[in-house]
Amino acid sequence: MSEPVADLPQSTWQPPVPQPTDQPAAWYPQGPAPMPQMAPGEERPTGPTGPTNGLAVTSFVLSLIGGLVISTVLGIVALRQIRLRGERGRGLVTAGFVLSGLWVIGTIVAVVLVSAPTRSQPHAVAAGSSTSARASTSARPTTRAGTATHPTGETGSVQPAQLRAKDCFDGIHGSGQTTILRVTLVPCAQPHDAEMLTELTLTDSQFPGQTAVLEEAKTKCADGAEAEVAGSPILAQLELYVMAPTSLTWAHGDRTVRCVAIDIDGGKLPGPVHPR
Repeated sequence: MSEPVADLPQSTWQPPVPQPTDQPAAWYPQGPAPMPQMAPGEERPTGPTGPTNGLAVTSFVLSLIGGLVISTVLGIVALRQIRLRGERGRGLVTAGFVLSGLWVIGTIVAVVLVSAPTRSQPHAVAAGSSTSARASTSARPTTRAGTATHPTGETGSVQPAQLRAKDCFDGIHGSGQTTILRVTLVPCAQPHDAEMLTELTLTDSQFPGQTAVLEEAKTKCADGAEAEVAGSPILAQLELYVMAPTSLTWAHGDRTVRCVAIDIDGGKLPGPVHPR
């Protein structure tokens, strides 16, 4: 038979009662984290804060030295990387595009200037007889057409630089012009303004000055054309008209002097210097 169990003391344990508190439990959601405090006067960054994109830098440097194609390609790739990575360098890419555009424009202008046909440059023309220094100034172009020949009797408009010996032409008298761009070849048998006598070449390497060029041209023409007019039936009415280079045409390699016979009174020559 079992022994009786002694009475156990009554428990006095009570479950804990939550105490009121001013703070919620740590796990209780608190909302978005507060923004960091900015120092007084400090501005909050508004653009990308990452590192500068390397391709953007390379694109800009290449645009400075004229690497247009590579610079443009790298700039496009750099813009994509900047957008995806939040990097800096968009301004460098934009500046590179602008510089590349300026290179393109400059290249086009240079090509146009180089490929454009050379404009006619003026020559000084002194008119005077072989014994007097009565002179006036005029001009003619420098364009030279070495293959152009004009036998006596051929007609048409030509540039003065295309004249050849024994060509008769109009275009020197009548308008008082200071620029002679073209003359008109006419048959020597009919009245005409002038007849081409001969061409001579100046030998100076440096331009000696316009006055010196004109004086040398007149001297050379007086000597060189003497044989051309000797025995002419119209010798008494002939005057020497000299076409000489200017400083502009001299710089382009022109050293040619053209000796032309005209009427001493400014009229028409009745026929060729020598009958043909």
